[in-house]
Amino acid sequence: MSLVEKNIIDYINEVDSLLPAPGGGSVAALVGALGVALGKMLGHFSIKKKKYNEASQKEKDKFIVSIEKLELCKDVLIRGIDDDALSYDSISKAYKAKDEKAIEQSLITANFISCEMVDAAILALKNLERLISLGNKNLYSDLISGAILLNSCVEMISLNVFANALNIKDETIKNENIDKMNKSLQKSKSLKNKIIKQINN
Repeated sequence: MSLVEKNIIDYINEVDSLLPAPGGGSVAALVGALGVALGKMLGHFSIKKKKYNEASQKEKDKFIVSIEKLELCKDVLIRGIDDDALSYDSISKAYKAKDEKAIEQSLITANFISCEMVDAAILALKNLERLISLGNKNLYSDLISGAILLNSCVEMISLNVFANALNIKDETIKNENIDKMNKSLQKSKSLKNKIIKQINN
């Protein structure tokens, strides 16, 4: 049974066990997916409201497009719940086999998966911001909560990327991973703060 097929209690208990995976990366993916879900919840409750109905068709179309993009981000993050755990298993097996080539490839693959999730989280943050203008004000706190979760997702995943990068021997890939993650952390924090500032002002 995949992790996403488990109920919430079983997943939590599997994290709270002697198993090395699911760990921080898988949990980060779940956190990110929940952040997107909170943003989409605002979207669902905003459509058909007065502010939405009185908006121009162009504004409405942009709002719907943002919701659709959020769904794609959510899909990537949900997949990451299992993909991160599987990538950890691949790294572990490679180290146990003392296969240097397999170790290098498994670390690179794990970071590729992590970077995909980070990209999805940042894209989601961008689209959360685009929901503010026509969003239901009664759910602004949920939107902020979603932004906080997505930023946390990026911060959590970055820990794995940095740790894996230290063991990647290809200096080009290592430096690309580290540079991307540093920029992603700055972008994510900036977007989260921008969302909070726009809503609270």
